[in-house]
Amino acid sequence: MIKGGFAIRHLYASPRFSKDADLSMASDELEIAGIPDDLVMPHGLEIVQRVVGDMAESFKLFIEFWTTEHQRKRIQCDLNSRERPIRLRPPQRRTLTSLFVDPFPVWAATLAEVVGEKFFALIDLRAARIKDIFDLHHVLSQPALQLDPAATREVYEALRTRKRKGSPATGLPTEIEQIARSYNAEAFWQDAVGDLLPAPPSLRETTDELIELVRSRVLAGA
Repeated sequence: MIKGGFAIRHLYASPRFSKDADLSMASDELEIAGIPDDLVMPHGLEIVQRVVGDMAESFKLFIEFWTTEHQRKRIQCDLNSRERPIRLRPPQRRTLTSLFVDPFPVWAATLAEVVGEKFFALIDLRAARIKDIFDLHHVLSQPALQLDPAATREVYEALRTRKRKGSPATGLPTEIEQIARSYNAEAFWQDAVGDLLPAPPSLRETTDELIELVRSRVLAGA
């Protein structure tokens, strides 16, 4: 099941390139037991293991490659053990589109879960990532996207209750405003969202619009 910025990019036509693929597999039979002692990695691959919490581990898989400009880069893949996603609705069958492959069907999280998790990452985890502001603005500014406001609030409340106590959903506009004040450099905004055509508006303008969109599309009827 795909989710996060990867889903927004390939399912909801975001112009922001997502550097990683957000995938979730939930199964009682699936568990990452650790890195085998006798594991031999091919050249260019590396696995780093770290403890996430009392009951979970994260395994980072790095894949090295060379670009067409002869620059050495690497892709990071995060595998989280025993971390179950919030799923209030069954995954949806959607069509993934990409510049590099023909469209093909995938299982994806509902839009309400993608948006609710984005709010949680931005507000409660205090990641304050500009890319989350951009992604949320893109989704909420598309009237054609059918976002269920009640389900979106439910996902956000479930995540903050399970993991940490944050602000209730009704406080999202205020929290977004406070986060925006911590960013003053437009250069950082441009760097965070990458090279886009057309260029994104200013962080201040985008944040102001996002706050109004949250009130009209997420808090509607709350």
